[in-house]
Amino acid sequence: MKRIIKQTTTYVSKDRWITYRVFNPNAYPPSTAPIVEACSERAAILRFQVRNTRDIIKKDRDAFFKQLVTNKLQILKTLNENPRLNHIIYYDGLEYLSCFHGILNTLKSFLDVYAKLVTKLISPTQDMTFNRANVGGIQLSGGRLINWLKKSAPKYYKENEQLSEIIVKHSKSWITGVVRYRDTLSHHGKIRGLNNMHVDTKDFLNGFREDCIKNPMMPEGTEVVQFCLDLLIKLEDFIKESLIILPNVKREFIRFDAQP
Repeated sequence: MKRIIKQTTTYVSKDRWITYRVFNPNAYPPSTAPIVEACSERAAILRFQVRNTRDIIKKDRDAFFKQLVTNKLQILKTLNENPRLNHIIYYDGLEYLSCFHGILNTLKSFLDVYAKLVTKLISPTQDMTFNRANVGGIQLSGGRLINWLKKSAPKYYKENEQLSEIIVKHSKSWITGVVRYRDTLSHHGKIRGLNNMHVDTKDFLNGFREDCIKNPMMPEGTEVVQFCLDLLIKLEDFIKESLIILPNVKREFIRFDAQP
C-alpha cells in the first residue's frame, strides 16, 4: 500500500503573527501547547476587533447621517411644534454595539485561558479560570487565582506573592470593572450610563453637519473607541508584568515589541 504523506502550510494574519511573538509554542512546555494556542488566538481576535471598531463606528455614523437627512423634514416639524423641547435622536447601531459586545466577551475568554496557562506553568495538575472571588473583603475578577497563589500554590515557586500582587493591581484598576460590563451586557442587557451614538437636534440643525453626531460614550465619559484601545494597552501591560515572572517559560523566544 502506498503511503500518502500530507504536508500543510498555514499563513496567518498580522494580528495573529503579533500574538505568536508572545505566545510562541517554543517558549512553553509541550503539555501547554493547546492553551498557548488558545491564548494566541483569542489575543489576535481581540486585536482584530479593537482595530476594526473605529471603522465600524465611522460606517455607522455615515448610516445615521443618511437617516437624519432622509427624515430632516419630520425632525423640523417636531421642533417647530415643540420649540422648547430638548430633542435628542439616538442611533441604535447594531454594528458598533455587536463589535463592543464581542470585544468584552473575547477579553473575558482570553483571561480565562490565560489563567489556565498561568496555573499550568506553576503546577501542571491545576486547571483554573479567571473566576471572581473575595480577596480582602473585595470581589475581584481573578480572585480565585489570587487566593490560590497566596494560600495553595506550590512553595517552590518563589514569586507567588509578587504574581498575586500584579493580578490584584490590574484587577482592581480595570479588569474587574470591564468584566462587570461584560456580565451586564451578557446577562442583564444594556450598561447603565452608556451613551449611544446620538445628535442634539438643536445643534445639528444650526448647520446640519455630520460632525454634530456624538460618538458612543462609556459611563465614565471615555469614547467607546478609546476605551477599547486602552483595554488592549492595559492587557498588554498585564501580560508583560505577569509572564516575565512565570516559571517554565523560555523568555528568549518571547518578544513584546508589537504596537497595539
